[in-house]
Amino acid sequence: MSQGPAAQLLRDAAAAPSRRELWRRALAALPTQGQDDSTQELAAADALRRHLQHRGAPLPALLNQRLQSANGNHLSQAAKAYATLRVRDRPVLVALQRRTAELVHDSRLWGQSLAELLDSFGKLAGRGEASGQRAQNAQAEVEAISMAWKGLARNVGDRFVHSAREMRLIDIAVGLGGLARLGAHAKVLQPLQKHVLAALQDPTGSTGGDIPSERKPLDPRHVATLIASYATCARLGHRDDAVLEAAGSALERCCRQGRDLAAGWLLPFIKSLATHLRPAPPSLVRVIEVSLPKVVRNLTVPQLEVVVQSLAFISGLSNTNSLGVRLGDACLAAPLTALDTPALVGAMRSALALGHHAPGFWAPVLYEAKRRVEAPEVWVAADVANAALLAARVAARDAKKQEVAMVEVPNAAAPPALALLHALWTLALQRMRDFEPRALGILAMAMMKSDQENGTVFAAISHRSLELYESGAIFNSLDICQLLVALAHFRYRDELLLKVLASRLEESFEGYDSKARDIAMWSFSILGGVPGGKERYPHLVECLLEYELSKGKSTELTEGHLSAVEIMPHEIPQTAPG
Repeated sequence: MSQGPAAQLLRDAAAAPSRRELWRRALAALPTQGQDDSTQELAAADALRRHLQHRGAPLPALLNQRLQSANGNHLSQAAKAYATLRVRDRPVLVALQRRTAELVHDSRLWGQSLAELLDSFGKLAGRGEASGQRAQNAQAEVEAISMAWKGLARNVGDRFVHSAREMRLIDIAVGLGGLARLGAHAKVLQPLQKHVLAALQDPTGSTGGDIPSERKPLDPRHVATLIASYATCARLGHRDDAVLEAAGSALERCCRQGRDLAAGWLLPFIKSLATHLRPAPPSLVRVIEVSLPKVVRNLTVPQLEVVVQSLAFISGLSNTNSLGVRLGDACLAAPLTALDTPALVGAMRSALALGHHAPGFWAPVLYEAKRRVEAPEVWVAADVANAALLAARVAARDAKKQEVAMVEVPNAAAPPALALLHALWTLALQRMRDFEPRALGILAMAMMKSDQENGTVFAAISHRSLELYESGAIFNSLDICQLLVALAHFRYRDELLLKVLASRLEESFEGYDSKARDIAMWSFSILGGVPGGKERYPHLVECLLEYELSKGKSTELTEGHLSAVEIMPHEIPQTAPG
């Protein structure tokens, strides 16, 4: 169906929201709407006016009349117009909610229209332009309408599942996404699964309701939309691995047939795998390995920044199709000076994760990072710590000391890595008050990995840790273990810091996994025991004793235990003769 000028302008304005003056002039030039215009066109024009000019105005009389009698299709088109620009004016929300409730009550809302309405309501109930509008409108009223939508969504869940048998895959995807944003997805995932799996296994992505003559090959964009919806569900605590794996297989088939995901669709997909879909399903990882090398050189700088900050967090990703090399070349071609500092650090992390160790990449990246240390305002504490750890891994000569499996470190990369590391120590000292527990632990690990002892930096780490402890900051198990193992590596028995770490361990040691427990016990054993002893940390000391006994260690603690249970010859009871 062809779009009117208002609907087309709305799409343009949504694609380039920063060009507001241009869209205001274009809006003023639109012809006056009348009876001959569709509900979609009327709603698009009203959404633009509210977005660009007059928020909170009453609905135009003609549009209000149309909405009061709209069928499911026309209502979903109107809702989509407002959702596109995230326009949440109260008159709009009230009109949409009232008519939707009437259609639901009369059982006149099904299929594609239902899916599109759920999608729009989910977007309108979420974050967006409302942040400004809610400062002008009554926030409680807007929230009440959103709650009413959530109630409607819960009521139509069964209807959505029943309609799925006759929906396209894209309709299921957008409808489920809306249900997830409205918090009404949990009960539909299991009954919906069979319909989604059937559509993904069909070469055309059909659930059975399409007209055979109109079927087209499965569109990879539809599969990507489906994955985005299931990623939203996973973020809310409901993950369906069967569907995610099947979606990855379907995308693989598309790639083999030459229907790859374009960069604009691939990037949100990559971000989902690095965040809400961890660990990533293997089939989805393979899609990245096949698709990304084809488009990485054509990414814009902002797109490349998203990629390099995500890839290292996708488990199971390999250097298939020379992904590491192509990613490194794309960063160099950007050029490196165009990447912001978090992205430059991300490029280093992704290169190591993908096993890309070419000095032609590492030397210029390390020199660029060191150049930026001279402008410390571009660094945040987390980037300082992460860059230090990455430089330490590159600078380490002994591959056995490295956390990631690497080939022999190129000589050309080691000197700039050490130079960067020393510059970062200085920067860390300047910015130490910005460091939180996570960054402190990483910085301590960087010192340990490089085996570059710096007592001044470690003293600053210790002092900052004590400050954070006094302020009530949370040190998780990883933070504590990283600090402990670094202390043990350099044989720093910092009594004050060890007491702080021991107190946190005593409180929650039972919740640590076996690896974290072993690291903590190894560290305390190397450092000569738990400060304060059994009287202050009874559980921790008991665990340390068990650890040292199991390892056959001869320490003051184990010798004291063995002598306490040792039976001397004169203590053996004498048996009476006879």
